[in-house]
Amino acid sequence: MNDQLMNDQFMSDQWRALATRIIENGDEVYALCPVKCGKLKVSSGKLVCCDPFSGMDKTGNPYIDIPRGDHEVVVTVATLNPEKPYKSYRNAYASLIIDETLTETKRKDLLPFLAGGVPAAELEGDDVYVFEVDAGTACFVDAQAVEEGMPEEYEWYNLFDNDTDDGCWFDLLDDSDHIHEGIANVRLPEAGDNSNLIMFQSGWGDGVYSIVGGYDDQDRLAAIHIDFGILPDEDGLSPEIEEATVQVESDDSTPEEKKRPWWKFW
Repeated sequence: MNDQLMNDQFMSDQWRALATRIIENGDEVYALCPVKCGKLKVSSGKLVCCDPFSGMDKTGNPYIDIPRGDHEVVVTVATLNPEKPYKSYRNAYASLIIDETLTETKRKDLLPFLAGGVPAAELEGDDVYVFEVDAGTACFVDAQAVEEGMPEEYEWYNLFDNDTDDGCWFDLLDDSDHIHEGIANVRLPEAGDNSNLIMFQSGWGDGVYSIVGGYDDQDRLAAIHIDFGILPDEDGLSPEIEEATVQVESDDSTPEEKKRPWWKFW
């Protein structure tokens, strides 16, 4: 990964996080609208970006260092063909606002830390760190909040999907009256401080996604973004996500050694 702050690539017209605008691409129309999702409590200053259903563990999740506090999360939702009867919603970007007073002028891909504060392996050339989505959903959550606020992993599936009226996570994602279709803000069930997790369906679905830091002209961090790559590029083609990138396990075990509940094989 190139650690230099990159103006040219990310400050082009292709970058549309937090924007309200109409984009036309042939017969396709994308209406962008930022949707506020509430504030995420980040008590430890360790922000985890992952798939909450297939990529999150109780401990050892890769994390990005950010200031501690309660940070606003905004998802830029794209309504596809809003005037047509077959319109649909796709989340184009998820953004966590670090300092709303800063003007974001440049961006770079971020490299997280692993358990114990060990930096993920440095990448070469144009490679970027990515996290994998296998259940069509990504999230922001505090690393310590997962450790202290989630039950043992064998209990997670009942939290995600159940037949009760307790508001399981899948149902909240589908509930357009909760926040917006495809977005949910959930309290972690064993958190004593109301720690939460904010999740959002990931663009077109499963894939690999990078974590982008937005900075002002004095290199101060303004926001953390996930770009789900659904918008057309300057040539009118939807950008493809490179799969020849590095994915990092969230602990020291190899993929063969890592034991997961059956539902994490989605």
